[in-house]
This record gives sequence, structure tokens and C-alpha cells, in this order.
Amino acid sequence: MDTYSLLLTIFSAFFAIGLAFMIVTMVTAAKAIKKNTKLPKISANARVTGKRMDGFAVSNKKEVPRYYATFEFDTKDTFEFQISEDCYQFIQPGDHGTIVVKGTQFISFELTDV
Repeated sequence: MDTYSLLLTIFSAFFAIGLAFMIVTMVTAAKAIKKNTKLPKISANARVTGKRMDGFAVSNKKEVPRYYATFEFDTKDTFEFQISEDCYQFIQPGDHGTIVVKGTQFISFELTDV
């Protein structure tokens, strides 16, 4: 096997693995969206325990931030949700309020007077 054939085989293998990974990721995301649309909206008391921001690169080489907040429920369970920039700027760790979720999708968080 010459060098060209070996490189072509390696490139083809990496391409196939990458394509398979993308397809599995898309199918998993579609299943989660489908599951979330069937679930009811649920309201619960929660406390903000943390928040963070990260970014991901887009085609024009800008960083587009994603915002996350971690909430602790009355049951002491904690969950992290992706939230909007407005919500991220509005809430602070330690805030108490009512969270509305639909499956794994964050809908809103409304502060309550404590």
C-alpha cells in the first residue's frame, strides 16, 4: 500500500467517524426536543446556587456566549439549565423564586420576596 492510499484510508476513516458522531448528536437532540414537547410545564420553588457563561465559535470567528444557571429545588436536587442573557444578568446566586421548566428546557424564573 503506497502512502497516498494509506492517507486516503485514514482520512476516510476519520471523516466517517466524524459524520457518525454528528448524526448521533443530531438524533439525540431531536429525541430530547420531541420528549420535551410532550411534557407539561412544571413550576417549583428553587434557589439559584450558581451561574456561568461559556462561548462557542461560529463561522465568522466571533464568540457567541451561552448562559447557564444552577438551581437547587426544595428536594435538595440541583439542575443546571441554559438560560437567556437577560435572565443571566437578572439573577444572582442566593436568589429564591419560582422556576418553570418543561422537561429539560428552562422556561422562566421569577423572584419571590424573602
